[in-house]
Amino acid sequence: MSSVTLSGVNQSDFPVDITRINDTLETLVLTKANLIGEIPNKIYELTKSIYLYLQGNKFNGDLNDNIRSLIKLDHLNLDGSKLSDPIPDSLYSLNKLKELSLNDNIKNVRLCYLDLSGLNQSGSIPDGLYSLAELICLDLLENNINGSLSSNIGKLIELNSLDLSINELSGTIPNDIGNLANLEVLEIKENEFEGDISDLSGLKKSTNEYDNTSSIKHNLNAAHDDEMLPQFISKEKCSIRPAIVMMMVYIAEIEIMLN
Repeated sequence: MSSVTLSGVNQSDFPVDITRINDTLETLVLTKANLIGEIPNKIYELTKSIYLYLQGNKFNGDLNDNIRSLIKLDHLNLDGSKLSDPIPDSLYSLNKLKELSLNDNIKNVRLCYLDLSGLNQSGSIPDGLYSLAELICLDLLENNINGSLSSNIGKLIELNSLDLSINELSGTIPNDIGNLANLEVLEIKENEFEGDISDLSGLKKSTNEYDNTSSIKHNLNAAHDDEMLPQFISKEKCSIRPAIVMMMVYIAEIEIMLN
């Protein structure tokens, strides 16, 4: 049996007999089943599971570090419970996880490092991400993330490294990004941004040799002078042309070197 659905059934306790089919179970739906208490350890034995829908129950406590054993997990929904923090680091080792929903759950998350690079993520950046006030490193490199970059990015004041490169982000680059005084690494190249480059003079700790900002569709306004750049960057080093133009320039430079 590859799928079990007990939605709306008043269980109170987790049906432990489900683990007898953990070698074949791929989808478990236990929504609004009135399950109460901590998430049972038996759930972490469902190592073949791809979809776990557990929303609408009354779980409390926290996510066990044993969640690392759910290596095939694609979707996990625990909406509506009252789980406590912190989120275990092992959750972010689940490299097949595409959808994680914890609405109305964990409060005061103390997450410092979030690396979701190369995971084929799509859709817009969720608003909840901007509430991770202690985030130091955010890496969303090489996904299919679209929509605009919210001005709420300026709330992540502890950020040391931000990489949004090779996505489909559009609209203008919010000026609030220039308020990230602790930012040392900024990579937002190969998106679909347009309009003016933000005033980045507030990035006093930036160690980027280049302003790695580019758009694959639009010319970004390069009128800003050196006073609007981090102290380690001068305007002539800025990569602010459309990505296709940048590639053509790079190829031309190589040809010159070869001749």
